[in-house]
Amino acid sequence: DQVEALRSALGDGVELVPVKDIVEAAVAIKEPAEVETIRKAVAITDDVFDQLCGLIKPGMTELEIAAEIAYRHMKGGASGNSFDSIVAAGDHGALPHARPSERKLQSGELVVLDFGCVYQGYCSDMTRTVAIGPIPDEHRRGYDVVLQAQLKAVEAARAGLTGIELDAVARQHITEAGLGEFFGHGLGHGVGLEIHEAPRVSYVNSGVLPVGAAVTIEPGVYIPGAYGVRIEDIIILRDGSADLLTRSPKELITL
Repeated sequence: DQVEALRSALGDGVELVPVKDIVEAAVAIKEPAEVETIRKAVAITDDVFDQLCGLIKPGMTELEIAAEIAYRHMKGGASGNSFDSIVAAGDHGALPHARPSERKLQSGELVVLDFGCVYQGYCSDMTRTVAIGPIPDEHRRGYDVVLQAQLKAVEAARAGLTGIELDAVARQHITEAGLGEFFGHGLGHGVGLEIHEAPRVSYVNSGVLPVGAAVTIEPGVYIPGAYGVRIEDIIILRDGSADLLTRSPKELITL
């Protein structure tokens, strides 16, 4: 409808040509000042996670934790959340985009915490999965598989790889562990002024990842009716390596 309105207003002498990826490709490469602002946003979210580890306990609802995230982000200097936080316990965590509910946390569960903030216009994005008390061995194995996949991908990350190639590093590890069918999304995405930007770190992106891009690395495993695990950091792609911005610990934390 907008295109037809433009054609009508501009007249027959103007041709409208569809284009894509012009702005997206430009903003994918972050200037040093942008990287430092993203780093500050990530530091605020890191601090919030540290606070949550001293706060979360059985009996709290997912919604209560989400409210604490929003409050503590803003208290730490952010203008708000960069997206609606995901707080998902137990079998609810098997939904990658679960919305916080009135479900109460129980001992023996994993809790997926995916959240981020906006600082001076730039976004952070982090996921950690924590345990509420002792968890079943099966859940612990799932966590360990995702952790190793995430560590391998961060170590392998560098500019010049395609999205497919970097995604494959984590996906191969999860598949070899017998859990490949439960990793149903891409490995990551660009982040900056928007929470989802170019480039995609995904099995469908054959494009080359550029120097200076800020991307997430977030493999996950989601077992229906049982549990979910996701671990996510933000990195800056460099020649031959990547800078890790997220500082929160990734070894399983039991609360």
